[in-house]
Amino acid sequence: MRMVELAKDYLRRAEIRIKSAELAYSEGYFPDVIRFSQEAVKLSLKAAVAEAGCML
Repeated sequence: MRMVELAKDYLRRAEIRIKSAELAYSEGYFPDVIRFSQEAVKLSLKAAVAEAGCML
């Protein structure tokens, strides 16, 4: 998988986590809001690294 495709996949997955966090928030499941939000940040950072052409 090319780095650009990998970055797009990471961002798509981050968007799903954000939607999950919004749903958890609306239902009052605040620990899940935190977890999904952290995962979204992690995936977004991985996307930025992949887009830069670096992998950790």
